[in-house]
Amino acid sequence: MSPQPRPAAATAITSAALAALGTVWHGTGAITGLIGTAQGGLSWVGNLALLFDLVLVVLLSLGAALVFGRKSAGRALLITGSAIAVLLYLLAFVLGLNGIPHLVARGVLPGVLVLLPAIPAIATVVLVLLPATSRWLNQPVPRFPHHQHGYQPQPDPRQGVRPFGW
Repeated sequence: MSPQPRPAAATAITSAALAALGTVWHGTGAITGLIGTAQGGLSWVGNLALLFDLVLVVLLSLGAALVFGRKSAGRALLITGSAIAVLLYLLAFVLGLNGIPHLVARGVLPGVLVLLPAIPAIATVVLVLLPATSRWLNQPVPRFPHHQHGYQPQPDPRQGVRPFGW
């Protein structure tokens, strides 16, 4: 039996990085919504968008942090947050096509533009669902030998030359 290769971190790290970008995106939306609320209120759609932006900021930021820390619970948070984001973008697209204003967009072209931010969310879901991500998250984290404080290795007296830094 040959040893299995170490799982690559590329899919997990990329999914966490995309989730971090999603956190910034939805965080900006949440800040904009909070400013709109403070300046006189939002429509029901704006309030709903604010609520979901806040939920997505929590899910995506915690999920990304946990995946960066190699915790498999982060995977579930990223799946949940990214799936919610994709569904919200699809809902915004449908609302725009039906003439119900969601923030500003109406019609087909603005509706299609609403779907553009769904691309990173879809990529996050795909990457986090790949088996390579699961393998990397479930692999034990390598431990480094414990360093004893105060102990310095001594040079070999047969060498006669002290290594750099001693």
